[in-house]
Parts: sequence; structure tokens; C-alpha cells
Amino acid sequence: MLDLSSRPLASRNAPAPDFLAGGGDTGQRMRQHDWTHSAVGAAREWPDALKIATRILLAARQPMCILWGETSTLLYNDASRDVLGDRHPAMFAQPASAVWTDFWEAAGHRVDLALQHTEGSAMDALRLVADRAGRRAESHYNVTFSPLPGESGTPGGVLCTFVDTSASVAGEQRYRDLVETLPAAVYTTDAQGRIELYNDAAVRLWGRCPVAEEKWCGSHRILSVEGQPMSLEASPMARAVRHREEIEKAELLIERPDGTRAHVIAHPRPIIDGAGNVTGAINMLVDITERIADEAELAVTKDKLADQVESLTALHNLALRLGGMTQLEPALQAVLDTAVDAQRAHFGLVWVYDAESGCLLPRASRGFDTADLAHFGRVVPGPTGGGAGNAYSRRCRWAIEDTESDESFSAFRDGARKVGFRSVHSTPIVTRSGELLGVVSVHFRQPRLPTQRDMQIADVCARHAADAIEAHRTHAAAERGERIYRAIGESLDYGVWTANREGRVTYVSESFLKLVGCTEAEWTGHAWHRFVHPEDVEGLLADWRDCVRGGRQWDRELRVRGLDRKWHSILQRAVPMHDAKGEVCGWAGIHLDIQRLKQVENELRELDQRKNEFLATLAHELRNPLAPLRNGLEVLRIAHDNKPMTEKARAMMER
Repeated sequence: MLDLSSRPLASRNAPAPDFLAGGGDTGQRMRQHDWTHSAVGAAREWPDALKIATRILLAARQPMCILWGETSTLLYNDASRDVLGDRHPAMFAQPASAVWTDFWEAAGHRVDLALQHTEGSAMDALRLVADRAGRRAESHYNVTFSPLPGESGTPGGVLCTFVDTSASVAGEQRYRDLVETLPAAVYTTDAQGRIELYNDAAVRLWGRCPVAEEKWCGSHRILSVEGQPMSLEASPMARAVRHREEIEKAELLIERPDGTRAHVIAHPRPIIDGAGNVTGAINMLVDITERIADEAELAVTKDKLADQVESLTALHNLALRLGGMTQLEPALQAVLDTAVDAQRAHFGLVWVYDAESGCLLPRASRGFDTADLAHFGRVVPGPTGGGAGNAYSRRCRWAIEDTESDESFSAFRDGARKVGFRSVHSTPIVTRSGELLGVVSVHFRQPRLPTQRDMQIADVCARHAADAIEAHRTHAAAERGERIYRAIGESLDYGVWTANREGRVTYVSESFLKLVGCTEAEWTGHAWHRFVHPEDVEGLLADWRDCVRGGRQWDRELRVRGLDRKWHSILQRAVPMHDAKGEVCGWAGIHLDIQRLKQVENELRELDQRKNEFLATLAHELRNPLAPLRNGLEVLRIAHDNKPMTEKARAMMER
């Protein structure tokens, strides 16, 4: 392939440089943009670091952007459009400090650090607000800032990579909100007993806020447990972490900093992760000082507290389970099971809106068999759509106290009788950006309205369902992107290849493997040299080792033996990939078929040789007739009076 990167751009209609290939809508925008008079300069004259970064940017499936030059001109890929929102495409190729103010206010100093000191850095939970389809949405990202060198090693720009952490940030906030709504004093600790999260009720009980690194809660003294003297380190809260104990209740007598005492009921529970390790504890304390003599009221309080602990634990375990799920149906089933069990319900359905049919379709069910779902398989949103249809169309919770008397449920009454439920409440599934996705419905055998606790659990489960659906969409989009990437790779003569930081080949396209007739394991292992021309092996290995040591771009020709037993000329090209620290983490390259170019080169060489031979022959043939002509002219000059002789010379010259 000819390298045209150093040639000036003749006009806006000239072919775009190779490094601007692909990239979807933003790639097309880059190719059509007139860079000649921009702050970045003509595309073909960009520094190599900017060209390589742009190629990586357009091929990436995660949000990335480049801030180039003193004006921090903004370039970005299609995946970044969710980060920018409705500000795309107005922000394209504009100074970031002027058009992306919220990002610049929060992270501009990171960009300056990378430009001035060529130091990479990272920033966690960066909050960005963007309008998307007319809706204002808040997102959080972990961002890495990687410096890009300009001409002669001077600072040129910064490559920013965004990882969406909105789900984890939102999950933590929902957890905090849920804890804050509980009437009991709640606080969590890590495995070392340090306090991580607490609500206002805990502060009121302790008498003050805990200080940094404080264990269990140094704001009070435990005087006794169940009437027996007890030290803080041997308290039920400490035992829950150290011995994995789930303590149903423990009556404590504590002393606050001001000297006052309080009787509390403690329910410490260990927090166990998916690997079975104790990562901390949830501690719930109920102040029973004023009600210590009222045993009946205390019994009710204990039951409510146990319910709250059970709900909180179930929701916490659900969050842990969803973190490891990639399939939508199991995730929605886990959400529904938690919603049903935590509310002590009997049946449940998760509906997802299908735009093609305009109906709500069940994607997870509890207590419904195949025949039962025939009554609830398709629900049209609206007043006659029962609990789910009304909740979706009105974008709010919809409760039906008794299915036998509620007119909005008349179309589904026979189905309810067959299944065996008499009440239902439905909660819409809405994303953080406000998109309506479906409904979570929970059913009970007896007529009833949802309690405050039921509604809190339903809200958290509906939000988890929204996160699961969005995560599934993101995963599906990533899979589609991977298939497109592989298809593009296969369209490039003999496809693409990758290698790790040590230089070991990790992936080769199927089209190349079919050419040489080997498996990917053979090529990426130690058998690849069997398919490379013996004269090319030694030089190829030596150059590749130098390339790996120097972290430079790779460009070399080699010959490989195909299934047809012929030698095929291949051009290998690759650029190094860098991690967040700017270190080489591998190579990404392509295989180009240059067999025809080699044939043309040989044909041109052969034609050049034939031309030289023809010219030599022609010169020789031209020289031979000149001698007799010259002699004839001499005879005519000397014997012009001798007619027979001159006639003979003229005849010879004519011949």
C-alpha cells in the first residue's frame, strides 16, 4: 500500500486519509470536514501520534475523545454521543473549553497536566449532565487522560477514555436513600469495623456523627449486652463480621457522650460477597428506651425491624447477583423473585414494552404457568389494561385493591380467578434518563393495598429492572459492534491480527487462516514458521523483536505458503496500542495482499529489459545501411562524369 500521509490535501474532494476510515457517523463527519484552515491543520499533515490516536478512536466501541492543541480542539467517536447528548454535532472540532463547559470545569486541570507535564492520570465518578432527546440526564464516568506527543516530541494533545459508572453510582445512591427512609438507626461497617454509611436516625441515637476511621461507633459505650457487661470489641456488631454470625437480636445498654443512656435492640448481619467472603456488616439499632415497659409494642417493633432487615438484605443480595449477570431473562427473573419474596407476595410478572406490537409482553413470571400466561400474554397500555396497562400509560404506580370490583381490571378478571390472586400493584420501569421500558407487577391472594414498605421495595426492584434492560442493550450493542469489527477485518484482503505486549500473536482473521490452511492455535503458537518462506523467517523474527522492544510501528513484507502450494506475498502492518499509563499493551495490525503488486513489478522489470534489447537491435540495424550509402555518395562525387559507374552506384543506393 502506498503511503500518502505526507502529501498535501489537494481539495476537499480528495480521498480521505486511511487513518480516518470507518467510525460511523463521526467518522464520516471527520472525512467530510475541511481541516485545512482549522486549529488542527490539514488532516494529511497531522502528527503521527494524532493519526494513530484517531484511528484507535474511530475503531473503539467505548466512548473516547481527543483534545488537540492549545485550543483543545474536540474530536470524538460515535460511542461518545451518549456522553455529549444533544450537543452533538455542534461540539465537533470546536474548542472543548468553550463548548463543553461542565467537563472543562471538572477535568480541565487534568488536561493541562497531561499537556504540560506529559503525565497520564485518571478521574473517578466524573459527573456530567447532558440533554438527550430533550431530556436532561446525569451520568457518571471513570475517565483516563493519556498525553499524545506533537511534533518533535512537544505536547500535542490528550486522549480521554470514558467508562460509564452511572449504574454503580445510582445503585449506591438508591441504597443510601433506602437506608435514610428507615425509622431505625442503620449503619454499615467494612471488614475492619470502620463505619462506611449511616443515617440520621443513627446520629440521633449516638449523640453525634462518627469521625473518620472510627470503628463500630466510638461515640457511645456499650455497658451491657443482655444484662451482662460487654466490651465494644466483643459486641454483637463485631461478632457479625469476625464469626459470620447473623444475630437475630441483642438488647444493648449504651451510654452516649453526654452521659445519657439508651436501651436498644441490635440486629447485626454480615455482608457476604459472591465468593463467600465477609466484606462488612449491616447494623440496625432500635431505640426502645421509652418503650421498654411495653412488651406488646416491643414485639411489633421487633417484627417490623426483622422485616426491614430482611428486605434490606434481600435487596443488597439482589444488587450483588445482578452484577454478574449478562443475560436479560435471568436478571429480570432475579428482580421479580426478590420483589415477590421481599413483599411476601404470591405471584409476579415483569412486562417489557414491545414497540412493534404496541403491547406489554411478559419477560419474567412467578406463579404463572403457560396456560395462565395466555390471559396476560399481551397487555395494551391504557385505562382498560389492568394494573400493568394503567401503570405504563400513566407513568406511575397503579394499585388494584380487589380484582373482583375494580372496573379497570374487568378484562383480566377471569385470568385472576384462574391463577388465584385478588389484588395487584404495578410499578413502571423507568431509566435514569426517563425512558419508559415496562412494568413490574406483584400479586396477592387476598384483597389489599401495598404498604409503604411494599412500595419502597417495588421502586428499588423496578430501578434494578431498568438497569438490567439497559445493560442488556449495551451488551447486545457491544456484540453487534464486535461482529461488525470482525466483518470489517475479514474484508481487508486477509483480515486483521493482534499481538500482546510481549509480541505473541493473540488473534488472526479467518480469511488469512484459510489462505495458509492452518488453525488459529497453530499460527498463534510456535508452528507459524512452517508456513513462512524459509528465507524470510530469520529477518522477520529479528525485526519483530526490535519492534517489540522499541514499541514502534510494524511494517514488513513476507511470503507465506498457501493451500495451493504457492508462495503468496503479504504486507504486515501494525501500530502499538497503549494503556491508560501510556505504556504499550499490544499491537493491532492488518494483512494486505500484495501478490498482484509483485507480479506487476516483475512484469515491468521484464518489459524494461525487452525495451533495452529492442533499442540495441534497432541501433545496430540502423548502422548497417549507412556504410554502403556513404560509399555510394563518395563514388558519385568522384566519378560524376563516368555515367556507367554513377548509374551503378545509384542503383546500389536504391537497393
